[in-house]
This record gives sequence, structure tokens and C-alpha cells, in this order.
Amino acid sequence: MSRSARVIVAAFMSAWVVACEPATGAPSVFWASDPVRPDETVLVVGDGLAKVETVEITRVADQAERAAPPAQGVKVIPVQVSNESLKFTIPKDIAQGVYRITFGNDPAPILDLNAPTIYWPQGDLGASSSPGGWLRVFGRNISSGQGTMVRLKPAGGTGGEITLQPSAASVWDATFNLPANLAGGEYSVRLWNGHGDFSDWRDVGIWRLEEKPVWPDLTLNAKAFGAAADGVHDDTPALKSALLSLAQKGGGTLFLPRGYYRVADGLTLPAHTRLKGEGRALVRLIWPDFPVPPLALLDGSTEFAIEDITIVAFNHAHIISGGFSRAPRDEAAEPRNIALRNVTVRASMYRGHLTPDQTNDRLKAALKFSTGGPDTVRLTGKNLIVEDCDLYGSGRSLYLERPGSARVTGNKLYNGRWGWYSVSGADRVIFEDNDVIGGDLQSTGGGLNTLGKHEMFAQNIAFLHNRLRMMNGWDREAVTSDGPGGCYYGQVAGISSDRKTVTLPSPGTGVPQDVQRCIGAGFFVLGGRGIGQVRRIRSVEGQSIQLDNPLDVSTDGSSIISLTSLQRHYLIVGNELSDAGNGIQLFGSSVDHIIADNVSWRTWGILNRGLYYRAYQPTWYTQILSNRIAEGDTGRDSLIGTWGSQRLPNPAPLSLATIIRSNTLAEGAHIEVKGYAQHAPGVRDVIVENNQLAGRDGPVRIDEGAAGVLLRKNIGGEMAAEAARKPSTP
Repeated sequence: MSRSARVIVAAFMSAWVVACEPATGAPSVFWASDPVRPDETVLVVGDGLAKVETVEITRVADQAERAAPPAQGVKVIPVQVSNESLKFTIPKDIAQGVYRITFGNDPAPILDLNAPTIYWPQGDLGASSSPGGWLRVFGRNISSGQGTMVRLKPAGGTGGEITLQPSAASVWDATFNLPANLAGGEYSVRLWNGHGDFSDWRDVGIWRLEEKPVWPDLTLNAKAFGAAADGVHDDTPALKSALLSLAQKGGGTLFLPRGYYRVADGLTLPAHTRLKGEGRALVRLIWPDFPVPPLALLDGSTEFAIEDITIVAFNHAHIISGGFSRAPRDEAAEPRNIALRNVTVRASMYRGHLTPDQTNDRLKAALKFSTGGPDTVRLTGKNLIVEDCDLYGSGRSLYLERPGSARVTGNKLYNGRWGWYSVSGADRVIFEDNDVIGGDLQSTGGGLNTLGKHEMFAQNIAFLHNRLRMMNGWDREAVTSDGPGGCYYGQVAGISSDRKTVTLPSPGTGVPQDVQRCIGAGFFVLGGRGIGQVRRIRSVEGQSIQLDNPLDVSTDGSSIISLTSLQRHYLIVGNELSDAGNGIQLFGSSVDHIIADNVSWRTWGILNRGLYYRAYQPTWYTQILSNRIAEGDTGRDSLIGTWGSQRLPNPAPLSLATIIRSNTLAEGAHIEVKGYAQHAPGVRDVIVENNQLAGRDGPVRIDEGAAGVLLRKNIGGEMAAEAARKPSTP
């Protein structure tokens, strides 16, 4: 073991001594698991919890307008108590609702379980809404099923409050239709989920109402510029002339009457321009088999739309590209308001009677664009919309880079040869009701990631009610989070009194440092004092790191930190997954994700995995709830699992605080908790509860590298779990 490794391990071992000593201050809570129902167990992660001997649970009366009257709570004894965590079970005879939690004899509430936890809001205009539009709120415990409401109050303090009920709601999200006569401006928005009292309203934030962007009310007909649309003549000059005319007039609509438009070059859409066909079953834009195709067939820098057309292409690069081709004078302006609606793409660079050598040459050329080939659709910017499209191309079906407030709904996305889909560096994305299909024997899946250039942060993705199938190439991952790399791992030299500035050891201490690269990334306290805290890095000056928010508990000489990519607040809910490798995988850095109500056929299942991925990347606070493994994998058992793939010199857990509850597993599937190393457990604090397991061969498998695992009320697996406990090889 190297000297630096010995120093880190020694520091961490001393932290366990500190952890066993009684805490001097009031307990701090970093995270608690909910939603939770009667007769289910809660996991609390924080600091100073070792002295908690009893937990009092009070079901709060449901009254949105006033504080609940004092009520007698029920005291329970927590289990598996340490300085950093504890677990307790809600009594089965307490009604479902908000549970007010106090510790010991301290009357001050610690937290209200089942009150809303807001992840993010999103509107019909992306980061805002229009009068007559909608506002959608995402998070945990958003609706209890009855009584949910939001209140909007003008932020300036003038005008009355408006109360709205949802048009659709679940525990994870709620949609509110806004009145058409609602005045524009900024509103303070609060949400109540139907349970709890006046104190259980939660701030959604300041939300802006504004009119929809208005583009010039000008329509040009392509045939007026000489387009033949007969499938024989080259319509490129006519289309370019019409687009140039729109650019000179500040935008508008280029209308394509029914017909077959042959195009011999790429087309550039000016800002504020809509390319609209008479109908996608009636209008074809056809590109020939180029020897060297243009970089993109349809390209625009910002504020454009493509609607109601079909695109046909042979040898091609990217098909539709938006936001990547800004002129130098526009570099400071972020692309926005790009929409694709009712667009069909049928593009194959392998069409026709190609020889094997020609096919191989085209594949090699395709892989110069990405590991998945060229993109059928590639977009970057804010307020991106792809809806009701049918996209079949030779490589990646969809690539979104740094999408902000994007919406991808109701599409068919075919991954081509080696192709996949990618949502990289996102902030507020709704990816809902799509079919993602392997369109080639070598198609793979895709995922939600930080794989884009310089990307180390992503958050707030609703991946809902999609259907993914036939991923047979590469790693075959239907849904995976991904994003390697980091900047620093080791100890902390100091922390400011306000707990917002952390100082690293000076360079030359033997620990590699490249901290500037991690501005915007995650600051994780992996071990020692303050374990379980994560913040975002706001700025770096020398060896000083400025955090976005203060730490709840200061670090000290025992603390071990990792600066690495941060992915948080993913809702992966209600999807159907079949014929793939990993159905759903959290691979490396992930914080506070929900994986719920998904169904898997012939995939490896659901895996939550912290690991060393060019940096120590933890997975924290994952809840895997009410999923169903309907059929096992084709060549191995399926699983629902959490792993901490431990690697020296790190002694801290890489998987922390996982809930695996109310899942149903068929024959050929099991639950797996795997931390690899008994001397340095890679997994810590797991609840495996109320799962139904049909498997007979070790339906719950726990290795010696897992610490603090609570098994409770599982049907078919609890007795087998102890027999299956055995070492794993790191």
C-alpha cells in the first residue's frame, strides 16, 4: 500500500473512533427516506445520531390553512443506530399521511416525512409558463392522491393568491393548468400535497408567466420559388432562396406543399423560421447517396421549428442539428426554442447493394462522429421540444447536449448501427411516453449522463412511461447514468467558519489535483466526519473551493472527500424494458434518484453501483420501489441490487443509503447487496423490505462487504439471505 493510501486509511479509521463517541450538539439530518407508509422502515442519514434512543412519530392532521393541534405521538426504538444513521419502522396502526418526527425527549421536530420534496418545476415554455399553459412540479410526495393544490401569489406582493388543483398527479409529479386570463409576471408558488398542516406547504420557487414567443406572421410557399417537388428535379436552389428570403425578413414559415423534394446539399434554417409540410405522409425531403455528405442535412442555430414532413436520406452525417452552428457574434447567446413536431426520418447509409467492404468503410466513417455514429437528431440549448416524431437513422437516434427545460414526448426513436440515445449535462428534462428501439443487430441502448465535453453536472430528469427494447450491441444498457472522471480525492486541510469554503492540501502532497476542471461538479464527503453531505462546487481559487451552500456539519482531519461529477434528482418511473443488458443502471455518481414502477423482461434488471470510474464516484440516497422483474435475463439471473465496487486506497462506502422495497421478482431473479471488502465495506445502510421473491437459489444475496443491511418482511428470501452471505473479490 502506498504512503498516501496508508494516510487516508489511517484517517478514516480514526473517524470511526470519533463516530463512536457521543455527539455534543443536536442531531443533524442530511437525508431521510420517503415516501413511507405504515409498517415500512425509514432510514435517516446525518450526524450526531448515536445518542438517539427513541423516535416519536406523530401523524399530522390534514389541514392546509392552520397548524395542527398538539397530538400524542407514538414512540419507537430505532435500530442499527450509529453516529451517521439510524432506522425505525412506522407502526402499522398509524394512518397514512405526514409523520412529524422528534428524537428522544427533545420536543423540537426534526423533520416531516411524506411532506413534499421539490426537485424542480417546468412549464409549457420550459423555464416559464404562458397564460393558458401549464406548470408541472416534480419531486417526492408531490401528491397524496387527494387535496393537492398550488398557490400562486404575485411576487411583488400586490394582488390576491390563486389556488389551483392538478389536472393530473402522482406521488412524483403534478400538472396544473393555468388560467388564460392570468396576468404575466413573476409569482411565488407553493405546493401542498393533501397531507399535513400549514407548515407542510413547500416553496416551489419564483415562477414567471409570459406570452409565447411570436415569430413573424409570414408564410412563403416553396413552389413560388421554383420548387418542382416531382422527385426528379433538384429543388435545392429553390429551397435555399426561400430560406434566404425569410432570413432577410426576420423569419416566418416556409410551407412545403405535398410532393417529393430532391435536395443536393444541407439546408440552414434562419432564426424564427418554421419549416412546415402539408403533412408528413404527403411531403418528402429526399437526399441522395452522397459520396461525402454535408455535416447536417437540416441545421439551425436557434429558434426554429420543423413540422409535418418526412426526411429520406441515404449516405448521411447528422440529419437534424440545432444549436451547434452559432456564428461567432452569437456565441454568447444560448440557443433556445427549437422544436421538432410530427417529423419522420428514414435514413440509412447502408441502404442498397453494398459490398461488405463498402459497408465496413461506411461504418468506419460513421464512427468518426461518435461511438454511436452520426445523430438523427442533435440539439443543444433551452426549451427544446421533440414530440410525436418517428426517427430512424444509421447511428444515434437522439443526442441532447446541455438541454435546459427540454421535452421529449411521444416519439419512436430507432438506434442504428452501434447507435444509442444520450441526454448529457441536462437540467430539467421530461423524457416521456417514447419508444426506444434497437433498429439494428448492433444497436445499443443509451442513457442520462455527463458524457458531453466538459460536462460534470446533470440534474432533474423525468424519465417516465417509456418503452425500451431490443438492445443487442455493446453493453446493451437500456437506461444508464454515466460520466467518468474527477479532480481530487483525499483529505481536507481546512474549512471556513461559515462552512462554505473548503481548503485542500497544497500541491506536492502526493495527491493528484486538477480542481479547476471541477467547477460545477460535486463535492462529496465520502467518509469521516460529515459523511453523506454533497454540495456543488461554485468556484475555485488556488486551493480554496467555494460551495454553493454551506455544509450542515464541518469536515475535519478525518474527513475524506471526492470531487467528481454530480448527477442528482432523476425520476425513472413506469418504464417497460425488454431484451437488453442492464435494464436500469446508476453507474457512478448519483444522488437522490427514484427508480419506481418499472417492468423488466429479459434484462439484467436494476443495478445501483458506486465505483471508481476514473475517480471515486458514490451513489447515495437511491430508492428502488415497486418494480417488477417479470422474466429473468437470457443468460444469467436478473437482479435488483446495490453495489459498492470498492477499490484501494478508499476505505469509505461507495454505496450509501439505499431503499429496496415492494419489488416483485420472478424466478431467475434475486436481490443483491455487494460491497466487496469486509475490512472497508463498499455498501452501507440498506433497507430490503416487503419484496416478493420467487427465486429459490439465494433470492437475497449479501456479501461481507455490506454494513448496516436491514432485512424485513420479504416473502421468499429472508432465510436464504444469511446462507448467501459470502465474500466477494474486489
